[in-house]
Amino acid sequence: MGETSLALFDLVGRNNHLVIEADSRNWALARHMFDLNQKDVRIKFGILFSGGSAVGEIAFASHTNASSSSAYNREGSETVEHVPAFSFEQVIDADRATQLELDIEGGEYELFVQARSLGSLRRIILEAHPDIIGEARMSEMLSALKANGFEQILNHNNSRFLILDRPA
Repeated sequence: MGETSLALFDLVGRNNHLVIEADSRNWALARHMFDLNQKDVRIKFGILFSGGSAVGEIAFASHTNASSSSAYNREGSETVEHVPAFSFEQVIDADRATQLELDIEGGEYELFVQARSLGSLRRIILEAHPDIIGEARMSEMLSALKANGFEQILNHNNSRFLILDRPA
């Protein structure tokens, strides 16, 4: 847990790295990993949303398999908790982020299709979930990213792992 975040932290530094985790179990474990490795990683407990006004909180389904927890209440979910919601556009703009790495178990569809702006982002590293959102929504999401100037530079495992770049 948190290995990717630790590696990115070392590559880009604290001020260029922000982790947002919606599953309270994963948040606590990641925080513990960062502390054990003596890394002052900026981590927020919550979930990103896009395209609308402030919503305060969003329902989040904690799955028996913590890596499958999601805003989608899928079979195997143990509990649904309400977590703080952060505006995707505001977070990207405030941090002037140029790179985004995410694995949000199907939430990528709403995040990118509803986004009003992708701000300063130049690269997106994405674990997509066509098995959750369906092929039609996957195609719609990729079209929305293309409309914002992003091009796929890596497509691995039948669109499950993607890297998209937007020229400066």
